[in-house]
Amino acid sequence: MNNTDLPPLPPTDKIHPEVCALVKRYLAIAADLPDEQRHQLSYHLQHCPDCAREWRMLDPVTKAISQMARSHPSAQVDQAVLAAIAATTQHTRSRRRHRLLSRGSLVAALAACLSIVAIATLLFVLNVQQSFQLPANLSWNNYVLYHSQVMTGSDGKQYRIQTYHNLATNQMNVTTKMGNQLQVEAVSDAHQTLGMDTMHRVAQWDADAWSSDDSLFDLTQLRADLQTGKAVYLGKETFQGQAVYRIRTAQGDILLLDSHYMPVNVLEVNQQSDEPMYEQISWLSPTRVPSSIWQMDIPQGYKMGQLPPHPKME
Repeated sequence: MNNTDLPPLPPTDKIHPEVCALVKRYLAIAADLPDEQRHQLSYHLQHCPDCAREWRMLDPVTKAISQMARSHPSAQVDQAVLAAIAATTQHTRSRRRHRLLSRGSLVAALAACLSIVAIATLLFVLNVQQSFQLPANLSWNNYVLYHSQVMTGSDGKQYRIQTYHNLATNQMNVTTKMGNQLQVEAVSDAHQTLGMDTMHRVAQWDADAWSSDDSLFDLTQLRADLQTGKAVYLGKETFQGQAVYRIRTAQGDILLLDSHYMPVNVLEVNQQSDEPMYEQISWLSPTRVPSSIWQMDIPQGYKMGQLPPHPKME
């Protein structure tokens, strides 16, 4: 993007009304800026709550528009835009019968045209969002959801989490492993969680910290969020060779659904890029998962005690 019409960025390490006013002008084109200017903006946003608050409001809108699926407005949108243009043109011609447009009337006409474009854009976005609906008979509860992900602990070391989640019964089996230093298995139902340190053969009840947060796969909540606008449909794209529907969730991440409306991954949104949250997501038939993984009996040879600290995320 050619942004030479904007004044150069001042030192963004200062919090000053004039600096903030210029930073806010650059926020609208942040995605098109060179790396050096993006880093300047990022540094300022980390230290200026006012600009950071404006960025949090602006960023989802600019991303939603840039990531919309290619589509065409409905005939009603075309008719509304053409009618507004015709009305503006007729008004301009009637005034030209007596005199040329003054500078002020030219600005007014330009403002009217910009209003038309804004209305058309809004109607277009609404048209795209309304064209997407989750099937009424869609259910994820007939499956066991399996996913694996690699995370980074507070000490900088990576660890892997593997999760089996029976969505019908809300039973969960989560294994957290860090090389040969740590391996904890947590089994839970709707009421309690049993954690087992398989290296030291120690068990602990109420080990909820070792369960996985699968709130992104709550279909009922997703339906409600789409209806209230907390979740936004962004259009179709290709992910790892397959067409997917993209939905910005209430948490701000992007949920990817395949052509059958089943989740295939989640993109974690940050200022640099959108990274897949999971190494793998699979939807398994309950008959393919051994019932033993849901058992919550303390294994023979284990003693009750305290599990090691959970490797917290950075």
